[in-house]
This record gives sequence, C-alpha cells and structure tokens, in this order.
Amino acid sequence: IAAALREREPGWEVEVYDINALRPPREEVEAFIRDAEFDVVGTGGIVTIYKYIKWLLGVIRKHHPEGKIVVGGSCATSIPQIMMDHTEADILCIGEGENTAVELLDAIENGRPLDEVAGIWFRDGNGGVRRTAPRQAIKKLDTLPHPLWELFPMEVYTANPIGAVNINKWDDGKQRGNDARKSMNVLSSRGCPYKCTFCYHDFMGAAYRHRSAENVYEEIVFLKDKFGIDYVHFIDDCFIINRKNVMRFCDLMIRNDVKVEWGCAGRVNVMTE
Repeated sequence: IAAALREREPGWEVEVYDINALRPPREEVEAFIRDAEFDVVGTGGIVTIYKYIKWLLGVIRKHHPEGKIVVGGSCATSIPQIMMDHTEADILCIGEGENTAVELLDAIENGRPLDEVAGIWFRDGNGGVRRTAPRQAIKKLDTLPHPLWELFPMEVYTANPIGAVNINKWDDGKQRGNDARKSMNVLSSRGCPYKCTFCYHDFMGAAYRHRSAENVYEEIVFLKDKFGIDYVHFIDDCFIINRKNVMRFCDLMIRNDVKVEWGCAGRVNVMTE
C-alpha cells in the first residue's frame, strides 16, 4: 500500500508504525499515536485480532478526532458490518487495497465524493453507511511496485521468518535455525485455482494470478543486495501451480548465480517429479 501511494504521488508522506513486528505495549502505542501527525491513518489485520483493532481505532479517534481512519485486511473484508457498527472506522477497504488506497486518498485530498471510489464502505456524515461498487481484482501483478521494505523494521523480519526454522533439513543433513541466516518472506501470487471450502480464498472470490519470474527475481536480488538475505520463503498458498513460471524463475536464479536458497508450499497433485 505504501509503495502504491508513493508511486502515485511522491508528495504524499507515508510512515509505517509496525505494531505487529515491534509488539510494543499499549501505553507505547498510545503515546506514538498521540504524538503523530497525519491526515489519514490506515490499519487492518486478520479477524482474530478484532478486539485489538477495535481498541486501536478508539485510541486513534481519542487523540485525532478529525482524522480519517481507514481499515483494510480480512477484518474489513469479512465482517464489514460489524466493523462499521462497533468500531471507530470511517472507511473500510474491501479486498485488495493498492488501487483502492490510491483512489481513496486522491478523492480525500481533492474533495471528491467517496462514492466514486470502488471497493469501500464509508460513513456518509448523516449517520448512515454507504457501500460502493466492488473493486475488481488486480489482474497484472507486475504493475504493482515492490514493497517499500525500507519503511519497515527489517532487523525483525529478517530474523523471524515463517519458513527458515526447518527449511531443507534433508539437503545436507543439518538443521539450520534463525541465527544461521537472514531470511525474508515473499509473495509471488494471489488467489488460488482451487475452491477448498475451509479456505478464505473461496470467500474472497479472486482468481489465481502470479507475478512474472523476472519480477520476483528482481525483488529477491534487491533484498539480497539491500539487506543481505540468504533465504527466501514464498508465502504463496501454492507456489508451484504454474510450472513454466517456476522453471523460468529457477533458471534466472541459477544462471545469474544468486546465492539465495528458497522454500515454498505446494500441492502433491501438482508435483511432476
């Protein structure tokens, strides 16, 4: 989201306060919010942290009664009515947020009606809640800028990856832990072609889309050069669905001798050898 906003309008000042990574106590969070200066604040998360988000929005409203509060993520998308009925959210971003965030901030800055922005719920100022037309999923993921990792506490992310604790234990018989490497998570696709009823993809309804091998390769090289990572964990639900793209990615990594190991999740029925 930050990268999309910065790309659209370099004059927009974007700051990230990463509560999930830093895990500060609530008093510290409130002190940060009290002293912060902003026109719009965006937050979000998975639905299991609803109570924390509700508290957080209350603190933001307490110290910035005139600020615009935007919420995205699965909390906004899966329980929008609850969010509007029981929290201080002004606007909800439903589904993918990059294009919505850009259009929303442009509308706020220029005083345009919010009902011109697809993919949101918002308070109309008369005690009511309005919802706009659904936002279409982003089909060409390569059009999105790479994340602005420099805005995040990378020392936390590179030391606490999802997949680096037990990766490739079988390749040389050794078990590597977090202290042995600098790792980072990368998302190379969105959506899923399968329709498992227990999974949120079926609820979201977005088709499977993937970034090109070249686009993913460029991000990994950037992460290695900028932050010194030597392991990447792909957090795609099924990285190996598109065999041609995976093989192209592997070819780029091998041909350019990029010294980064990687791991991923997949499905047995997609494996060919």
